[in-house]
Amino acid sequence: MIDQYTHRIDQPLIIEVAINGVGGKERNPNIPRKPDEIIVDALQCIDAGANLIHAHNEDINLSGQAAADDYLAAWKPIISQRPETLWYPTLTASGNSATSLEHIEIIQRELPLHIAPVDPGSTNIGSLDEHGLPVGRVYANSYEDIRTAFDFFLGTHLGRRWQYMSLVFCKQHWPFIGLIAYRPAP
Repeated sequence: MIDQYTHRIDQPLIIEVAINGVGGKERNPNIPRKPDEIIVDALQCIDAGANLIHAHNEDINLSGQAAADDYLAAWKPIISQRPETLWYPTLTASGNSATSLEHIEIIQRELPLHIAPVDPGSTNIGSLDEHGLPVGRVYANSYEDIRTAFDFFLGTHLGRRWQYMSLVFCKQHWPFIGLIAYRPAP
């Protein structure tokens, strides 16, 4: 019998780690939110074998230069210590799809980015209220949001990383099927 936990895989493997999310310290005091916390956790994950890091910045409502500065405060030190690390900034909650991407262009002027998010998904985000009932909101990206992201990335060298399972729906219904195929960097 093969031990499924120690069986060796002889093919390359990408281990992606999502070190935080939109949750705050009130939900979990161990979530790395500040740049110095993100640096420590990201380096520990990389040292443990992760080679792709997904991390939010301290405030998802920041956009443009403010969001870029917040990401760069954590990621410049990380990439200077582990330059081979793949990472990507998330979209921001800035209100529209164009401004949710502005920080990515600013970041890539200062730091190498090899991938970035295009999010065709929707999901419920919530928690329990004081009565134990779910409260929250729906996180959604319209077809116009998805198209804006494609338009943004078509002019860059960045690969596209798909989030959430509605990729299948998007592939079946998106009019520009050729945009969905992986396009390697030149």
